[in-house]
Formats: sequence, C-alpha cells, structure tokens
Amino acid sequence: MGLTTILAAILLLAIVYFALSHVRRTVLVVLLAGVLAILLNPMVVRLERRMKRSLAVAIVVVGTLAVLSGLAFVLITPLIAQTQQLIKNIPEYLAQAEAAAPYWQDLAAQYGLHVDLQTFWANVIPRVEQSGTKILNSLVGIVTGIGNAVVVTVLVAVLAVYFLLDSPRLVRGLRRWLPAGTLEGFDRSRAIISEKMVSYVRAQLLLAAIIGLLAGVGSSLLGLPYSVLLGMVAGFFELIPMAGPVIGAIPAVILGLTISWTKALWVALYYVAINQLENHLLVPKISGDSVGLRPALAVIALFAGFELAGILGALFAVPLVGILGAILSALWGPKEAKRR
Repeated sequence: MGLTTILAAILLLAIVYFALSHVRRTVLVVLLAGVLAILLNPMVVRLERRMKRSLAVAIVVVGTLAVLSGLAFVLITPLIAQTQQLIKNIPEYLAQAEAAAPYWQDLAAQYGLHVDLQTFWANVIPRVEQSGTKILNSLVGIVTGIGNAVVVTVLVAVLAVYFLLDSPRLVRGLRRWLPAGTLEGFDRSRAIISEKMVSYVRAQLLLAAIIGLLAGVGSSLLGLPYSVLLGMVAGFFELIPMAGPVIGAIPAVILGLTISWTKALWVALYYVAINQLENHLLVPKISGDSVGLRPALAVIALFAGFELAGILGALFAVPLVGILGAILSALWGPKEAKRR
C-alpha cells in the first residue's frame, strides 16, 4: 500500500469524522432504528409467509411494544422508588464516609501510604450538596431532557417501522443500480450484517438480563438496599464490552462499605463469582465468538465509540467494527484464496 493511498484513507476518515460530529444525533437515531429493524426483521419474514408484510410488521411491532411495556410496568415502579430513596440517603452516606476517613487514613499510613482523606471529604461534600441544589434548580432542564429522550425513542420506533416496511423495495432498488459483478458480494454482506447483528444483540441482551437478575437477587440476599436498582445498573453496564462488568460492580461494593467492610468484601466476591460464571459458562454458551474481534481491536473500537457518541457509541462500536471485519473477510477472503 503506497503512501498516497494511506494519506487518502486518513483524509477520508477525517472527512467522515468531521461530518459525523456535526450530525451525530441524526446518525445515532438512524443507527438505532436500523439495528431495531434488523432485530425485528426475522420475525417479520416468518409471518410474511402467511400474510402481507405490512400486517406482519404491525403484529411484530405491537407485540414488541406490549412486551416492553410489561417489563417497564414490572421494573419501573420499584426502580423509581429505590432511586428516590438513594438520593434521599446520599447525605447520610457522605457523612458516614467522612466519619470513617480517619480510620482509613491511619490504616493507609501503617503501610506507608500518606493520604489526606479528611481534606478530600471536606472538599467533596460541599460540592455534592451544591450539585444537588443545582439539579433541583434545573428541574426544567431535566424535564426537557426526558422529553427529548421520549422524542428520540418515538423517532427511532417510527423510523424502524419504515425500514421494516420499505426494506424489500430498498434492496431491490439497490440491486438494480449495482453492477452485476457486485451483486454476490452485496447479498453476502446483507446476510452477514443480519446474522452477526441479530446474534450479537440477542446474546448481549440475554447476558445483560441474566447478569442483572443475578446481581439484583444476590444483592437482596446479601442484605444490600436498592437491589432492583443495582440489578438494572449491572445489567446495563454488561452491554458495554470488557469494562462494563467492572463498572457495574462498583456501586454494589460502595453500598456494601456503608454497612461494613466485611459486607463489601462479600459483595465483591459475589460479583467476581458472577464474572467468572459469565466468562467461563455464559459467554461461550450464549455468544461465543459472535463478532470475531480481537481484544486489542475491541478496546480501540470501544474508546473510539465512546469518544464519538458517549455510552451509546461504546455500546455499538464493538459489534459494528466486528461486522465490518466479517464483511471484509467474506468479500476478500475468497479472492485471496483464488490467488493462492
């Protein structure tokens, strides 16, 4: 590969990055709608054998909304109640941490570590209180943010419905415009995208549900408060590759420390056990090597996705890069084999 090609590729990537940074929200909505349509399309295709596609789309969408509404009804009420209770108890937890600072400071000093935790907490607590006041004063902004999230969700759902309805027509139109020699690669790419995306997202959602359930039930059995909230946090962060499970365990360990250090130790051991169960049993059985991405490349994709679009970017970066790699391998692999 010559220097001119490398420079052209870098320039192209810079242009794409510049363009995406200015239409980030639009790209995110389209991406979410596309993923949702890809996930629902297999069910639509099965129903389409017996009825019109429009009716199949309607049944699948209504059924999906019914299932999600049922889950929301079961989870949202205790989740809101526990979140409110946590916010109410934060000053008490901060006071406990400030009172325990001398003990941990003396313990650290015994091992040659000199830290000034008392000064640290003296600076942290007023800032947390000020942040709480600002949040209360910015209630209108919070309501606006929730409203924006609802609007984005509705846009994603509506756009996904249009994708499901128009996808056969869109595919036929693209096939008419593409050169004859590229049709095989186009069909192969579509099949890979559908297979990889569906298998990856299904596996990740199932893993998130299992880990969230284990975290919530385990937190309750270990005597931690806010077990539903902890389970939801663990399940959500499970969707983020590599770093997610560790981040999801931190709130539970911190809450364990508010009770006793032995409680925190048991909580940490329980989350380590969950992680080992996940790595050695759940992941191989459920997801396996669904996107075929090496760890180093997955880390790069994770950070790049977070830089571009925050948490949602981190969620989508690894599967998208893995799917792109699978497409390139499928398209160029046979050509390389023929050359040999």
